[in-house]
Amino acid sequence: VAMQGVVAAMMKATSRAKWTRDRNGSRDEVPRFFEPLYVELMSTASRRVAGGAPRGQSGDCAGEGTGPAETRVVADALLAAGGRPALEHGEELLWHGTGIQAALSIERGGFDVGKSQRGLAGKAIYFAENITKADEYAGSGTPWRAVLLVRVKTEPVAYSAVKDPSDDEVEGLRARCLTGKSGAILLDRREVSGTFREWAVLDPRRCQLEILVVYRASRHRFEEPPPPALRVAEYVLHHRHQLEQHQLRQQQLRQQQQQQQQFGNF
Repeated sequence: VAMQGVVAAMMKATSRAKWTRDRNGSRDEVPRFFEPLYVELMSTASRRVAGGAPRGQSGDCAGEGTGPAETRVVADALLAAGGRPALEHGEELLWHGTGIQAALSIERGGFDVGKSQRGLAGKAIYFAENITKADEYAGSGTPWRAVLLVRVKTEPVAYSAVKDPSDDEVEGLRARCLTGKSGAILLDRREVSGTFREWAVLDPRRCQLEILVVYRASRHRFEEPPPPALRVAEYVLHHRHQLEQHQLRQQQLRQQQQQQQQFGNF
């Protein structure tokens, strides 16, 4: 319950009623109110699978992070409530919007750049500073949505404040990350169009899962009370079971194919 309160505070601190073309629906459908219904700390194994760059490395950017100071205070309070260490220099706690099945798949197998959607910086793992931006990918149109809170080692930063960067500019930004000169690409659309800042990460080892959040969102204040906590927990458990069954079937199919190939070699 205490953690849900801090998550709610972080949602409020990072909510920004701005519409972008990435959101399905009209400008009137941008949510203004967010309410966490279920908060789960990622297990040590899940956090290890997701990557996690070596801590304590220094970047080439000064300062205590590029996020707003008040948001960073809430982020550290949230991590402390979960018994996790505070953010270090060069780290950010960012939102990753996704459906519940995808969130649980990431929890189980980690981030995979190959499965990522192509965005402004090409194929990468994308994160948002604002819950409103992450919500665009969190399963809008469903009653309950899912986001991950991820500790991301961003520095050194490759910065871009171009509305529509050219292919050459994108390749230059990606090259900085692929060669280790930068840790993440900061796409500052807030500076050029007044919307949001997004982070693109090419190396999953820089991403450490911290918290899974299932929530509801609305443009207006919620009139109905939140669903019982047990019901939401069962919802997560149901999807986790579905994922496990799917992965088991995939494993059995691979084994059958291997056996058929071995039999065909005789």
